[in-house]
Amino acid sequence: MDRPERLRRDAGVQHDSFLLTKLRNVGDVLLTTPALRALRRTYPRAHITMVVRDGNEEILLHNPHIDRVLVWDRTQLRQRSSSRRLNYQWEFFKQLRDRRYDTAVDFASGDRAVILGWLAGASCRIGLAAPDAFRRFVLTKPVRIPGGLHTVDMFLSLLKEGLGVEANGRAPELHLGREDEEFARRCLERHQLVGQRLAFIHIGASNTTKLWPLDRWAAVADALQTARGLRVIFTGLKQEAEATRYVCSQMKSAALSLAGQTSVLQLAALLAKATLFIGNDSGPMHLAAAMGTRVVGLFGATDPVQWRPVCAHHVVVRADRADELPGPEAMSAISVQATLEAVDQILGHGPKNVV
Repeated sequence: MDRPERLRRDAGVQHDSFLLTKLRNVGDVLLTTPALRALRRTYPRAHITMVVRDGNEEILLHNPHIDRVLVWDRTQLRQRSSSRRLNYQWEFFKQLRDRRYDTAVDFASGDRAVILGWLAGASCRIGLAAPDAFRRFVLTKPVRIPGGLHTVDMFLSLLKEGLGVEANGRAPELHLGREDEEFARRCLERHQLVGQRLAFIHIGASNTTKLWPLDRWAAVADALQTARGLRVIFTGLKQEAEATRYVCSQMKSAALSLAGQTSVLQLAALLAKATLFIGNDSGPMHLAAAMGTRVVGLFGATDPVQWRPVCAHHVVVRADRADELPGPEAMSAISVQATLEAVDQILGHGPKNVV
Protein backbone atom coordinates (compact mmCIF):
# COMPACT_ATOMS: atom_id res chain seq x y z
CA MET A 1 0.00 0.00 0.00
CA ASP A 2 1.45 3.37 -1.00
CA ARG A 3 1.65 6.40 1.28
CA PRO A 4 -1.26 8.38 -0.27
CA GLU A 5 -3.62 5.44 0.25
CA ARG A 6 -2.48 5.01 3.86
CA LEU A 7 -3.15 8.70 4.47
CA ARG A 8 -6.63 8.38 2.94
CA ARG A 9 -7.42 5.53 5.35
CA ASP A 10 -6.71 7.92 8.26
CA ALA A 11 -8.56 10.92 6.80
CA GLY A 12 -10.80 12.62 9.35
CA VAL A 13 -8.93 11.39 12.44
CA GLN A 14 -8.81 14.23 14.95
CA HIS A 15 -6.04 12.78 17.14
CA ASP A 16 -7.93 13.68 20.32
CA SER A 17 -7.10 10.49 22.19
CA PHE A 18 -3.81 8.60 22.02
CA LEU A 19 -2.96 5.06 23.09
CA LEU A 20 0.82 4.64 23.32
CA THR A 21 2.56 1.33 23.97
CA LYS A 22 6.07 0.41 25.12
CA LEU A 23 6.19 -3.17 26.43
CA ARG A 24 9.91 -3.31 27.16
CA ASN A 25 12.23 -2.53 30.09
CA VAL A 26 12.79 0.49 32.34
CA GLY A 27 15.43 2.10 30.13
CA ASP A 28 13.33 1.63 27.00
CA VAL A 29 10.34 3.38 28.59
CA LEU A 30 12.52 6.23 29.84
CA LEU A 31 13.89 6.78 26.33
CA THR A 32 10.35 7.42 25.03
CA THR A 33 9.95 10.52 27.22
CA PRO A 34 11.37 13.04 24.70
CA ALA A 35 8.74 11.75 22.25
CA LEU A 36 6.01 12.06 24.89
CA ARG A 37 7.05 15.66 25.54
CA ALA A 38 6.93 16.47 21.84
CA LEU A 39 3.55 14.79 21.42
CA ARG A 40 2.05 16.76 24.31
CA ARG A 41 3.37 20.05 22.93
CA THR A 42 1.76 19.33 19.55
CA TYR A 43 -1.53 18.05 21.01
CA PRO A 44 -1.91 19.94 24.33
CA ARG A 45 -5.59 19.07 24.81
CA ALA A 46 -5.48 15.42 23.76
CA HIS A 47 -5.93 12.55 26.21
CA ILE A 48 -2.75 10.43 26.28
CA THR A 49 -2.64 6.93 27.76
CA MET A 50 0.49 4.79 27.79
CA VAL A 51 0.65 1.03 28.33
CA VAL A 52 3.81 -0.36 29.94
CA ARG A 53 4.83 -3.67 31.46
CA ASP A 54 4.53 -4.22 35.20
CA GLY A 55 7.52 -2.82 37.05
CA ASN A 56 7.98 0.08 34.65
CA GLU A 57 5.02 2.26 35.60
CA GLU A 58 7.07 4.36 38.04
CA ILE A 59 8.95 5.91 35.11
CA LEU A 60 5.75 7.72 34.12
CA LEU A 61 4.17 8.13 37.57
CA HIS A 62 4.77 11.90 37.77
CA ASN A 63 5.22 12.62 34.05
CA PRO A 64 3.13 15.71 33.18
CA HIS A 65 2.72 14.69 29.55
CA ILE A 66 0.72 11.53 30.30
CA ASP A 67 -2.91 11.45 31.49
CA ARG A 68 -3.09 7.76 32.30
CA VAL A 69 -0.71 4.81 32.67
CA LEU A 70 -2.01 1.27 32.19
CA VAL A 71 0.02 -1.76 33.27
CA TRP A 72 0.20 -4.94 31.20
CA ASP A 73 0.69 -7.33 34.11
CA ARG A 74 2.85 -10.29 33.12
CA THR A 75 2.76 -11.62 36.69
CA GLN A 76 -0.98 -12.18 36.53
CA LEU A 77 -0.69 -13.79 33.13
CA ARG A 78 1.93 -16.25 34.40
CA GLN A 79 0.21 -17.20 37.64
CA ARG A 80 -3.41 -17.61 36.61
CA SER A 81 -5.22 -20.53 35.04
CA SER A 82 -5.98 -20.44 31.32
CA SER A 83 -9.52 -19.19 31.90
CA ARG A 84 -8.32 -16.46 34.25
CA ARG A 85 -5.60 -15.39 31.83
CA LEU A 86 -8.19 -15.05 29.10
CA ASN A 87 -10.46 -13.12 31.43
CA TYR A 88 -7.64 -10.75 32.40
CA GLN A 89 -6.82 -10.07 28.75
CA TRP A 90 -10.50 -9.62 27.87
CA GLU A 91 -10.99 -7.08 30.67
CA PHE A 92 -7.84 -5.25 29.63
CA PHE A 93 -8.94 -5.06 25.97
CA LYS A 94 -12.43 -3.94 27.06
CA GLN A 95 -10.88 -1.15 29.12
CA LEU A 96 -9.06 0.06 26.01
CA ARG A 97 -12.13 -0.06 23.79
CA ASP A 98 -14.29 1.77 26.34
CA ARG A 99 -11.94 4.78 26.18
CA ARG A 100 -12.41 5.02 22.38
CA TYR A 101 -8.87 5.94 21.35
CA ASP A 102 -8.63 7.35 17.84
CA THR A 103 -4.82 7.06 17.49
CA ALA A 104 -2.45 4.30 18.59
CA VAL A 105 1.35 4.58 18.51
CA ASP A 106 3.66 1.68 19.30
CA PHE A 107 7.24 2.55 20.24
CA ALA A 108 8.82 -0.63 18.86
CA SER A 109 7.35 -3.11 21.34
CA GLY A 110 6.62 -6.09 19.10
CA ASP A 111 3.43 -7.55 17.66
CA ARG A 112 1.53 -7.79 20.96
CA ALA A 113 1.62 -4.02 21.42
CA VAL A 114 0.49 -3.45 17.83
CA ILE A 115 -2.45 -5.78 18.48
CA LEU A 116 -3.46 -3.69 21.50
CA GLY A 117 -3.91 -0.63 19.30
CA TRP A 118 -5.94 -2.66 16.83
CA LEU A 119 -8.18 -4.22 19.47
CA ALA A 120 -8.65 -0.81 21.08
CA GLY A 121 -10.41 0.28 17.89
CA ALA A 122 -8.01 3.10 17.03
CA SER A 123 -8.61 4.13 13.43
CA CYS A 124 -5.04 5.48 13.07
CA ARG A 125 -2.37 2.95 14.08
CA ILE A 126 1.29 3.98 13.81
CA GLY A 127 4.37 1.82 14.28
CA LEU A 128 7.63 0.75 12.72
CA ALA A 129 7.30 -0.90 9.33
CA ALA A 130 8.28 -4.54 8.92
CA PRO A 131 8.26 -6.88 5.92
CA ASP A 132 5.74 -9.33 7.41
CA ALA A 133 2.16 -9.16 6.19
CA PHE A 134 0.76 -9.06 9.73
CA ARG A 135 2.10 -5.60 10.57
CA ARG A 136 1.19 -4.29 7.11
CA PHE A 137 -2.38 -5.37 7.85
CA VAL A 138 -2.63 -4.08 11.43
CA LEU A 139 -0.83 -0.74 11.03
CA THR A 140 -2.47 2.03 9.04
CA LYS A 141 0.78 4.06 9.07
CA PRO A 142 3.83 1.80 9.03
CA VAL A 143 6.87 4.08 9.30
CA ARG A 144 10.29 3.24 7.93
CA ILE A 145 13.14 4.66 10.01
CA PRO A 146 16.75 4.65 8.73
CA GLY A 147 19.33 2.69 10.70
CA GLY A 148 22.14 4.21 12.72
CA LEU A 149 19.89 6.30 14.97
CA HIS A 150 19.88 6.43 18.73
CA THR A 151 16.71 4.94 20.23
CA VAL A 152 15.55 8.40 21.35
CA ASP A 153 15.90 9.72 17.80
CA MET A 154 14.12 6.67 16.39
CA PHE A 155 11.10 7.36 18.62
CA LEU A 156 11.12 11.06 17.68
CA SER A 157 11.33 10.15 13.98
CA LEU A 158 8.40 7.77 14.39
CA LEU A 159 6.20 10.62 15.60
CA LYS A 160 7.47 13.05 13.02
CA GLU A 161 6.86 10.69 10.09
CA GLY A 162 3.60 9.34 11.48
CA LEU A 163 2.01 12.50 12.86
CA GLY A 164 4.15 15.47 11.84
CA VAL A 165 5.27 16.00 15.46
CA GLU A 166 8.46 18.04 15.76
CA ALA A 167 11.01 17.26 18.47
CA ASN A 168 11.26 19.47 21.54
CA GLY A 169 14.74 18.42 22.67
CA ARG A 170 16.07 14.88 23.00
CA ALA A 171 16.93 14.67 26.69
CA PRO A 172 14.91 12.02 28.58
CA GLU A 173 13.09 13.29 31.63
CA LEU A 174 12.21 11.61 34.90
CA HIS A 175 10.05 13.27 37.55
CA LEU A 176 10.42 12.40 41.23
CA GLY A 177 7.93 12.62 44.06
CA ARG A 178 8.73 14.38 47.33
CA GLU A 179 8.70 11.02 49.05
CA ASP A 180 11.47 9.78 46.77
CA GLU A 181 13.68 12.77 47.49
CA GLU A 182 12.99 12.35 51.20
CA PHE A 183 13.97 8.68 50.99
CA ALA A 184 17.30 9.61 49.39
CA ARG A 185 17.99 12.24 52.04
CA ARG A 186 17.25 9.86 54.91
CA CYS A 187 19.23 7.04 53.32
CA LEU A 188 22.37 9.13 52.97
CA GLU A 189 22.00 10.48 56.48
CA ARG A 190 21.54 6.99 57.92
CA HIS A 191 24.72 5.76 56.28
CA GLN A 192 26.65 8.97 57.08
CA LEU A 193 27.20 9.78 53.40
CA VAL A 194 25.92 13.36 53.30
CA GLY A 195 28.52 15.60 51.67
CA GLN A 196 30.56 12.66 50.36
CA ARG A 197 31.60 12.17 46.74
CA LEU A 198 29.52 9.14 45.78
CA ALA A 199 30.06 6.57 43.04
CA PHE A 200 27.09 4.31 42.34
CA ILE A 201 27.86 0.97 40.71
CA HIS A 202 25.23 -1.24 39.09
CA ILE A 203 26.54 -4.70 38.19
CA GLY A 204 23.30 -6.03 36.68
CA ALA A 205 21.55 -5.88 33.31
CA SER A 206 18.37 -7.23 31.73
CA ASN A 207 20.37 -9.69 29.63
CA THR A 208 23.24 -11.89 30.80
CA THR A 209 25.19 -11.08 27.62
CA LYS A 210 25.52 -7.49 28.92
CA LEU A 211 27.18 -8.46 32.22
CA TRP A 212 30.79 -7.59 33.02
CA PRO A 213 32.61 -10.35 34.97
CA LEU A 214 31.87 -10.01 38.69
CA ASP A 215 35.48 -10.32 39.84
CA ARG A 216 36.40 -7.06 38.07
CA TRP A 217 33.84 -4.90 39.86
CA ALA A 218 35.61 -5.39 43.20
CA ALA A 219 38.90 -4.09 41.78
CA VAL A 220 37.18 -1.04 40.30
CA ALA A 221 35.29 -0.28 43.52
CA ASP A 222 38.46 -0.56 45.62
CA ALA A 223 40.32 1.78 43.26
CA LEU A 224 37.51 4.34 43.47
CA GLN A 225 37.60 4.35 47.26
CA THR A 226 41.32 4.09 47.94
CA ALA A 227 42.81 6.18 45.11
CA ARG A 228 40.06 8.55 43.97
CA GLY A 229 38.32 9.65 47.15
CA LEU A 230 34.88 8.29 46.25
CA ARG A 231 32.48 6.31 48.42
CA VAL A 232 31.00 3.36 46.55
CA ILE A 233 27.33 2.37 46.73
CA PHE A 234 26.13 -0.72 44.87
CA THR A 235 22.61 -0.78 43.45
CA GLY A 236 20.59 -3.61 42.00
CA LEU A 237 17.37 -5.54 41.90
CA LYS A 238 16.38 -8.00 44.62
CA GLN A 239 17.56 -10.90 42.45
CA GLU A 240 20.94 -9.20 42.04
CA ALA A 241 21.55 -8.81 45.78
CA GLU A 242 23.46 -12.09 46.14
CA ALA A 243 25.84 -11.27 43.28
CA THR A 244 26.36 -7.82 44.76
CA ARG A 245 27.18 -9.30 48.17
CA TYR A 246 29.76 -11.52 46.48
CA VAL A 247 31.43 -8.49 44.87
CA CYS A 248 31.50 -6.67 48.22
CA SER A 249 33.07 -9.74 49.86
CA GLN A 250 35.92 -9.65 47.33
CA MET A 251 36.77 -6.02 48.08
CA LYS A 252 39.65 -4.91 50.31
CA SER A 253 37.69 -1.85 51.40
CA ALA A 254 34.10 -1.71 52.69
CA ALA A 255 31.27 -0.60 50.41
CA LEU A 256 27.53 -0.18 50.89
CA SER A 257 25.01 -2.31 48.98
CA LEU A 258 21.44 -1.12 48.44
CA ALA A 259 20.58 -3.93 46.01
CA GLY A 260 16.93 -4.86 46.39
CA GLN A 261 16.25 -1.99 48.80
CA THR A 262 14.97 0.79 46.51
CA SER A 263 12.16 1.43 44.11
CA VAL A 264 12.90 2.84 40.66
CA LEU A 265 12.21 6.43 41.69
CA GLN A 266 14.02 6.06 45.01
CA LEU A 267 17.07 4.87 43.11
CA ALA A 268 16.76 7.80 40.71
CA ALA A 269 16.62 10.21 43.68
CA LEU A 270 19.84 8.69 45.04
CA LEU A 271 21.53 8.83 41.65
CA ALA A 272 20.77 12.54 41.49
CA LYS A 273 23.13 12.94 44.48
CA ALA A 274 25.96 10.98 42.84
CA THR A 275 29.26 12.23 41.53
CA LEU A 276 29.50 9.26 39.19
CA PHE A 277 27.61 6.21 37.97
CA ILE A 278 29.31 3.12 36.53
CA GLY A 279 27.39 0.21 35.09
CA ASN A 280 26.57 -2.11 32.25
CA ASP A 281 24.14 -1.13 29.50
CA SER A 282 21.05 -1.16 31.72
CA GLY A 283 18.01 0.73 32.96
CA PRO A 284 19.88 2.32 35.91
CA MET A 285 22.47 3.65 33.45
CA HIS A 286 19.68 5.58 31.71
CA LEU A 287 18.20 6.64 35.07
CA ALA A 288 21.54 8.16 36.06
CA ALA A 289 21.80 9.99 32.74
CA ALA A 290 18.28 11.38 33.10
CA MET A 291 19.19 12.73 36.55
CA GLY A 292 22.20 14.57 35.11
CA THR A 293 24.81 12.32 36.71
CA ARG A 294 28.13 11.59 35.00
CA VAL A 295 28.00 8.10 33.51
CA VAL A 296 30.56 5.47 32.57
CA GLY A 297 28.72 2.81 30.55
CA LEU A 298 30.18 -0.60 29.71
CA PHE A 299 29.04 -1.99 26.38
CA GLY A 300 29.65 -5.36 24.77
CA ALA A 301 27.80 -6.60 21.70
CA THR A 302 24.98 -4.05 22.02
CA ASP A 303 25.44 -0.97 19.86
CA PRO A 304 26.27 2.20 21.86
CA VAL A 305 25.21 4.31 18.87
CA GLN A 306 21.68 3.11 19.59
CA TRP A 307 21.77 2.72 23.37
CA ARG A 308 24.42 5.04 24.84
CA PRO A 309 23.31 7.29 27.73
CA VAL A 310 21.78 10.60 26.70
CA CYS A 311 23.46 13.16 28.94
CA ALA A 312 26.10 15.86 28.68
CA HIS A 313 28.86 13.92 30.45
CA HIS A 314 29.35 10.25 29.71
CA VAL A 315 32.00 7.84 28.52
CA VAL A 316 31.31 4.59 26.73
CA VAL A 317 33.78 1.78 27.44
CA ARG A 318 33.87 -0.85 24.73
CA ALA A 319 36.58 -3.27 23.61
CA ASP A 320 37.97 -3.06 20.09
CA ARG A 321 35.97 -5.09 17.57
CA ALA A 322 33.36 -5.87 20.22
CA ASP A 323 30.63 -6.16 17.62
CA GLU A 324 32.46 -9.16 16.15
CA LEU A 325 32.40 -11.08 19.45
CA PRO A 326 29.58 -12.92 21.26
CA GLY A 327 28.06 -10.84 24.04
CA PRO A 328 29.86 -12.43 27.04
CA GLU A 329 33.22 -12.36 25.25
CA ALA A 330 32.73 -8.74 24.24
CA MET A 331 32.13 -7.79 27.86
CA SER A 332 35.06 -9.90 29.10
CA ALA A 333 37.32 -8.03 26.69
CA ILE A 334 36.83 -4.84 28.73
CA SER A 335 39.68 -4.46 31.21
CA VAL A 336 39.67 -2.94 34.70
CA GLN A 337 42.29 -0.46 33.50
CA ALA A 338 40.09 0.73 30.62
CA THR A 339 37.19 1.26 33.01
CA LEU A 340 39.31 3.25 35.48
CA GLU A 341 40.74 5.34 32.65
CA ALA A 342 37.17 6.21 31.67
CA VAL A 343 36.47 7.21 35.27
CA ASP A 344 39.51 9.49 35.33
CA GLN A 345 38.49 10.94 31.99
CA ILE A 346 35.02 11.88 33.11
CA LEU A 347 36.19 13.19 36.49
CA GLY A 348 38.64 15.49 34.75
CA HIS A 349 41.86 13.65 35.48
CA GLY A 350 42.34 12.39 31.95
CA PRO A 351 41.81 13.43 28.31
CA LYS A 352 38.96 15.89 27.76
CA ASN A 353 37.39 14.08 24.81
CA VAL A 354 34.33 12.90 26.75
CA VAL A 355 31.93 11.29 24.25
